[in-house]
Amino acid sequence: MVPRQVAAGASAWTAEVISKKSSVRDPGPFRRAVFKAEPLFVSHHACFWKTAADNLMASFERVEDAVAVARELARLDLSPSAFCLAVGYGRILQLEDDVFGDEVNVTFKLGEDVAKRGQVLVSQGAMQALGAHEAEGPLYVEAGESTITYYKLRF
Repeated sequence: MVPRQVAAGASAWTAEVISKKSSVRDPGPFRRAVFKAEPLFVSHHACFWKTAADNLMASFERVEDAVAVARELARLDLSPSAFCLAVGYGRILQLEDDVFGDEVNVTFKLGEDVAKRGQVLVSQGAMQALGAHEAEGPLYVEAGESTITYYKLRF
């Protein structure tokens, strides 16, 4: 339970599945999304993942793995639903059943409130860890008293 820098992530990313036709009474689209995501988590060495409400969250040892999973999920056809994705990188506290930290909060903000259907947004920390990547930005979003710097990956 010691805070640590995950090798290249609290590459915690969140994926919000959105659908105009789904509702709390119809969890089908979200179940399909989880069914598609879990094998990707395994094949890209996620060290933790969970669902919460209509979100998926995972952490990886390498930020490159988190981005690879996010790109694959962004390309999935889950019509009429879609993923809204974000990848962050930074110091986190990873427990058995959850992860915590500023970068987790930034990633959730980007994934839930900023990302559009099929987009992959990355935090400033993730972009620095990735090095050269084709991305739009820097872009900015207000979050309470602070401003979050992020980038939109091109692919």
